[in-house]
Amino acid sequence: MGPTATFIAYSYSAVTIIACIIAIGVWKSTRGERKFIDPEKAAHREKGWLAIVVAFLVTTLLLTIFLVPYGESAGPDAQKVEVIGRQFAFQITPATVKVGQQVEFTLTSADTTHGFGVEYPTGGVAFQAQIVPEHTQRVVWTFKEPGKYPVVCLEYCGVGHHIMLNSIEVTP
Repeated sequence: MGPTATFIAYSYSAVTIIACIIAIGVWKSTRGERKFIDPEKAAHREKGWLAIVVAFLVTTLLLTIFLVPYGESAGPDAQKVEVIGRQFAFQITPATVKVGQQVEFTLTSADTTHGFGVEYPTGGVAFQAQIVPEHTQRVVWTFKEPGKYPVVCLEYCGVGHHIMLNSIEVTP
């Protein structure tokens, strides 16, 4: 798992634990003998809980917003790669890029929806993007290791979907 996936997994785990603690607290508070509840104190407590929840959500947003890969723009030295998806092939121009430099992929479809998936040479998906007709999708990616990265279609696009394969050569 990469650092972003690890961070997300730990964040979700923490949120789940906090939610369980709150649920247990609510469950315990509703058991036992019935007492009169002062509406003013209850309203004050609700405002406090609201402030805590809003602070938690804003903090989570601020800590994770910079990890979102969407909307990233390529720098001035980025390599440009144009990809056209059509049944049943990806046309990749150029098909060779340099390791360690940003690559801006411009993805379009000539016919139907395709899933542009780039896999690591050792297996596993490096990144993927949906390509829809009449829309240009841009993805910025930096390859960290040289090698031949397989390109596959991750969206069923017809009877020849299984042969929709290509590759990107990443050179030192």
